Amino acid sequence: MYNDTIILAGSTEPLNSLRAISLLGTNACKVSCNAIWGDPNNPNPNSGIYVFESAFSEINCNDIRDVHTGIEFSGDCPDTDLWGNDMWNMEIELYMTASAMFGDNAAEGVQAHKGNRWMGDYNDALGAARHEGPFEIIQLSSFIVDFGGDNLLPSSIFTPNATNANWFINQLGTALVCTPSPLPNLPVKIITKLDKEIAKGTVSTESYQQELKWAMEKELYTKLDQNPELIETDLDISAFYAAKTNNNSIIKQYRAVELEMEAGFTLALQEQQSLENTDAALTTLLEDLYDVQDGNGGGMPSQQKLLAAKLATETAINNQAATFLEEAATTEAIESSKTLYIDEAGLLNSNIYTDFPYKQASQNIYEIYLNTVARGIGSFSSDQLATIQMYANSCPLARGDIVFKARSLWAMIDPVAVYNDDALCDLVGINRSSRKETKSESNNLFTIYPNPANDFITLAFNAEVIESRLYIYALSGQLI
Repeated sequence: MYNDTIILAGSTEPLNSLRAISLLGTNACKVSCNAIWGDPNNPNPNSGIYVFESAFSEINCNDIRDVHTGIEFSGDCPDTDLWGNDMWNMEIELYMTASAMFGDNAAEGVQAHKGNRWMGDYNDALGAARHEGPFEIIQLSSFIVDFGGDNLLPSSIFTPNATNANWFINQLGTALVCTPSPLPNLPVKIITKLDKEIAKGTVSTESYQQELKWAMEKELYTKLDQNPELIETDLDISAFYAAKTNNNSIIKQYRAVELEMEAGFTLALQEQQSLENTDAALTTLLEDLYDVQDGNGGGMPSQQKLLAAKLATETAINNQAATFLEEAATTEAIESSKTLYIDEAGLLNSNIYTDFPYKQASQNIYEIYLNTVARGIGSFSSDQLATIQMYANSCPLARGDIVFKARSLWAMIDPVAVYNDDALCDLVGINRSSRKETKSESNNLFTIYPNPANDFITLAFNAEVIESRLYIYALSGQLI
């Protein structure tokens, strides 16, 4: 994400529900030269940049002002570097949770975390820079700063759970001046520790266990299919990919649908370019005709001028008309090929069968996309809207990427919709802050969301239920 401006002013969303930029479990990302501005009079907390378990990434040269928390790190973020950022007027300019680690091990040499500037006011009770971790964790995320530099050392550094943490280390000459620069080539994707746990089936989740595991497996399979060089780098990874491929799993079937959709989308981009070329050819044709006619001059034209104008007009028409017809034919051919890919994707999608509702989520959203947006239709039926809204208002940690695909469709209806993922995940028993269940949550047989609801509800069981009946009563006691 490069050279963008994000305005959070006027937001009334609660803590953690509104973040300008979030990196959630991503790798090899670059967030550079962005301007993030909040509202100093807004009583509701928000964040500029939030990074959770993201590796091989760079957060640099961003200007963040008037938000509650400037930059927040959580979890293990290996080889992720923070440098050259300006943070102005906020409650906490840099906040790291108890588990936050990023960058190389401080014992191995100078860190890339340098040249950040801590400007303006902050909350004295919280500190300009605050790390909640113990001594051992803090040592893995040291900052190299120039203590004599202008605003290069936070005015207040809090490490409430560690004394003499030596979080910031003095080294002269570490100031940086950031200027916009082209994006570098990002590192290739890697196999992470989480990938290996998913492949082996040992990843542990407290809530929505089967649904979340399936979403993670689907994401891993897509990653490997897009990067085949990773498959043979690990035995567990290669065994996982082979099992999902050879058994024609539901995950493989969805991947086949996605490949057809990707091909159709690529052709749609080509079609758009062809339409633009056709429009340009038509515009040039009209301009040439105007120039020929306008070039006759004033007064009564001579016979020679009329013949010359006629010849020039015919030549211009023939040349530009040929170009126009050629581009139009190209557009028609692309449209025909695109339709074939969309039809094939729809057929593959309709042939997928599963008894598990959470596995049907992708099928339902893909069906809507293939019957509307993919065919140039920008409106939805009432049933389609209800389905899109149901998945858009789901917890991403439970249903995975299909939540964000549904939100992309819903953005066509409401482009400014905001989702409180903390609350949505809490509804299904996933606490995004602590990632732990309470005793009462784990004892619940099922969860109903959204609550309250207008048109539909989702019933999520926390354990397998066999040969059961469900009765729903109104508040009056009437059986519905």
